[in-house]
Amino acid sequence: MDVKITKKRLSEMLQYDWIKIIGVIVAAIVVWELIFTVSAVRVSNGQNFKFYYYPTLQTSGASELYEFVNEDGGIFSYDVLEVDIETLTTDYADTIMDLRLSTGEGDILMIDNVVTETEGHEEDAMYDHSNFYEMVDGHQMYAFDDLLSDAQAYLGQFMEGGALVPSAVEEHFNERMRGDNRFRKEENRAEGVVWETERLEQLKTDVEKFGYLLENHPGLFYEYAKYRYT
Repeated sequence: MDVKITKKRLSEMLQYDWIKIIGVIVAAIVVWELIFTVSAVRVSNGQNFKFYYYPTLQTSGASELYEFVNEDGGIFSYDVLEVDIETLTTDYADTIMDLRLSTGEGDILMIDNVVTETEGHEEDAMYDHSNFYEMVDGHQMYAFDDLLSDAQAYLGQFMEGGALVPSAVEEHFNERMRGDNRFRKEENRAEGVVWETERLEQLKTDVEKFGYLLENHPGLFYEYAKYRYT
């Protein structure tokens, strides 16, 4: 059988079968995109950490925050795949912030407490105002003691006698990472369990330190009565 590729045969193929060729190329692209989409790591809400930097008179803070988040070694555990910082410096900052908070977006809000006195009431602290005061008065805040108790309750799921229980850690990891394509293979899953153990050990240490500071050094934390104006 003569299957030799000649210039004439190639020309005839391109002349009469160009639609088929384009169709095959398009189909190949679609299949490749489908494979990439299915195999790609899907970032869940828990794997995305977002900072909001509220308008402030201390404008240098935003750049320092970026440097801190992106410093060598990182400040997050293996399961945080994306870190975003949104600086709200427009005239619509309050509107944007209200929208973000109403939908439960974000993890940490960075905001200054530069206090401004109200004209005519300079001697009366009740009339003082700041970005921090207004944010606490207008939105639901997460008190430090609640943060501590919630963290302790979370760790309690995996601990017994003050130490992590390996089986509980592994069971939780398998359930939490079920849809994460990074841990489909057994060897990758085993490595992930090690990372999860390290994450929980670090969290245990951080919670203990935070609890110590909260109990013994209250001056490090700011207290403010909601709706103090009334």
